Amino acid sequence: MKFHNLLPRTDETCLLTEELIILPNSNRSITNHSITDDDLAAVLPHCPNIETAVLTGVSDLSDRSVILLARTTERLKSIDLSGCRQVTDIGILELSSQATSLESIKLNDLQSITDRTISSLTLSLAHLTVLELCNSPFLTASSVRDIWTFSRKLKTLSLKKCSRVTDKGFPAVSAPASSTGPSFKEVRAESSTRSLRRKGKLPMRDAAVLGLPSSSDLFRLDDVQIQQRPLSWLDLLPPLDLPPHHIFEDLRLLDLSYCSKLTDNAIAGIVAHAPKISQLLLKECDQLTNKSLESIAKLGTRLDTLDLGYVENITDLGIVRLTRVCTRLKSVDVSLCTKLTDLSVLILSTLPHICRLSFVGLRKITDNAIYFLAEQTPTLTHLRVSECPRISLEALHTLIAKHPKLELLSACGLPSLKRIGVQRFSDMPPSGYDRRRHGSYRVFNGPKIQELRGFLDKEDRRRREAERSNIIFTLRDDDSEDLY
Repeated sequence: MKFHNLLPRTDETCLLTEELIILPNSNRSITNHSITDDDLAAVLPHCPNIETAVLTGVSDLSDRSVILLARTTERLKSIDLSGCRQVTDIGILELSSQATSLESIKLNDLQSITDRTISSLTLSLAHLTVLELCNSPFLTASSVRDIWTFSRKLKTLSLKKCSRVTDKGFPAVSAPASSTGPSFKEVRAESSTRSLRRKGKLPMRDAAVLGLPSSSDLFRLDDVQIQQRPLSWLDLLPPLDLPPHHIFEDLRLLDLSYCSKLTDNAIAGIVAHAPKISQLLLKECDQLTNKSLESIAKLGTRLDTLDLGYVENITDLGIVRLTRVCTRLKSVDVSLCTKLTDLSVLILSTLPHICRLSFVGLRKITDNAIYFLAEQTPTLTHLRVSECPRISLEALHTLIAKHPKLELLSACGLPSLKRIGVQRFSDMPPSGYDRRRHGSYRVFNGPKIQELRGFLDKEDRRRREAERSNIIFTLRDDDSEDLY
């Protein structure tokens, strides 16, 4: 039996309860509730058969209720405590020790969760397939290493906004054995040279030849040593060397958005040990470069969703190399990748299955890219080109005409869309939208896109008729085709 925003009231319904879902109240919902932590604590001891618990709508949920749930039910497989900020390590540790059948656990936005708790979860839950830990400020590489070491059955791993996580938390790529080391002859020659110097037959090398600093450089050397000194014990962690057969066969979704300390090395290690990822989200991982794209390309046709928003160091060359191999991409976000030009858009347009593209803030792209999209992407359903000032209304009109199945067009901040008559087809701006910063709000959804197309078609007919009649053409904001 399933209860949605409602608690069982009788002994019989308590025994039959398998799904308990309590979501946050919404202005549009007709099933709003006033369930509190006390109400939940009174019912949970009588519900031993709960398999799925979503408690995100209990704003004052505490460790008490989590502990009662863990101790009462032995069949619990999925739990979502996202946003329940009063839950601490105490409740989660009880879950890890009692509810050992858990397969899915979502702890997003739990501000007080620490490494010790996450390490305990990975060690205790052998069947874990979904782990979401978004916005956990105290999470570090220490617990992330345990995830990669022990939770090999994961299908979904989300570490979004875990800003303290570094490369040390991810598998390291073993460097090939160096072939440039000294040979036997070189070692023997060096030994002979040292022997001759001791006998006085060769002059001793000075400090510069030996690479030693002079007295004038000593203070600079001290500064460098201070700067390179490890900041904490996390910096002293050794690389996470996993054997080649340690593969995450089932991992499909990996969200590392806003993990700004990650570098190309982390991406290389991830791809080496999770070669079947289909959705990879790397928004605002701003230290990544084209080397990461080369690593991601090894995912090949398995990859269908890629978010590279705000990764400013990637270039057209990286996109070209990626799309040559990852030919089944369906959704790509390269917003604010400011080094990209029309070439990247042209290359992405050639992907046969592409349906979602986001180019927000790419100030270098022009109408040429939009015209190419119009001709080459019959599967396109969502397009975001906000804050691309060089795109004209005529180019977007051509795109809309060629794509009758387009479901979303976001074109905020385009000077060409300030003209009269266009705004009435756009959605209303959300509360708090800063028009001075982002420009005019222009987001077109569903049937409004085709209504906009009809309006622009009418304007074209009026313009041609005005030219034939030798009449000055004037813009209108209604649907009339009158020339005056």
